[in-house]
Amino acid sequence: MKTHRSIINIAFNIYLVLLLISKSLSILGLATLAVSVFQGCSKQACSQDSNFTEATPIVSVKSAVHYSSESPINTIDALVFNNDIIQKIDCYQRFEHITEDVINIGSCGGPKIIFLCANSIWNKDEWRIAESFHKTNQMRVNLEEEDRSHPIMCAEIHTDAGASNMEANFERLSCMVGIRSISCDFEGKPYDGEKVTDARAYLINVNGSSSIRPQSSDHIERIINHRGLINDDIKAFKDSTLIISHIGTISPTASYPDIELTCYPNTCTQENAITQFTRLVIEGKILGERWFWPIDINRDQYGKGGLERNMKYSYDVVITRKGTKDPNKPITSEMAVIAFEAEKWTEKEEYQVAF
Repeated sequence: MKTHRSIINIAFNIYLVLLLISKSLSILGLATLAVSVFQGCSKQACSQDSNFTEATPIVSVKSAVHYSSESPINTIDALVFNNDIIQKIDCYQRFEHITEDVINIGSCGGPKIIFLCANSIWNKDEWRIAESFHKTNQMRVNLEEEDRSHPIMCAEIHTDAGASNMEANFERLSCMVGIRSISCDFEGKPYDGEKVTDARAYLINVNGSSSIRPQSSDHIERIINHRGLINDDIKAFKDSTLIISHIGTISPTASYPDIELTCYPNTCTQENAITQFTRLVIEGKILGERWFWPIDINRDQYGKGGLERNMKYSYDVVITRKGTKDPNKPITSEMAVIAFEAEKWTEKEEYQVAF
């Protein structure tokens, strides 16, 4: 009897071990599934090999980008989300070294949100945070990491899987502040005929980080060049010309320096100890004395306006008298004559892709 009972106990223990192993394998299988879902799809996306069981439509994306060594698009990360309440990730793909006019984005069936990010700073694994469309709001970029030749750009479209004839336009996360022309005219002043020497232009009170999706810019997390030029802030840039540029000598004859500075949106409506309006500062010397000509960018007399993503703010400046001693104190109309233009940064068709 004891022998029979021992055999039964051994058999039962073996059964428990097998049951435990079976459950462990099932859990492991689910973990693998979660990874493979995020890691994305090949051109045969959502096939049985990809652990998807629904339909497998392919969205063909026709790109208008002129692919060359000067192309503004280097890589494209494509994330497809289910367009429902949860908005979970359906499929992820990265396209590198793009040489064709058409790329195929795979997904399962149903309503989708397709989010595209060009020239991102993240590798494939770092995109894992975007497990749902809402989580993309947590992904932020730093201005110091921007590349003038390959700016970070994003696009999104709400569509149904398998739909055609859809378009999505890439927009830069950043905006550009430019000086098209600059000169000085000191007629009638004691320093009539003088020039502005050792001149340079830079941005202060700059929003240092941005979400990859449009959000309110009233809450700014980090400021670059707070209230003035800070050398340590400039040193943090991979390309300092994004935020500061040398001019040289400003004379009565207009020069065209083609200065293009880059920043992130700042539409705060009021200034306080931390949040300030972003300003374009022209700095230089008259008869060896240093002066500043700070300009509020795209602000009316009430402080409304500010900088928005994918915009160009261009200035033509004529300096007419000595400026201020404070780089954060805006100039008055007696100090300079300013012509200003704001426009969407859409002059290049290659920022568009068609579905």
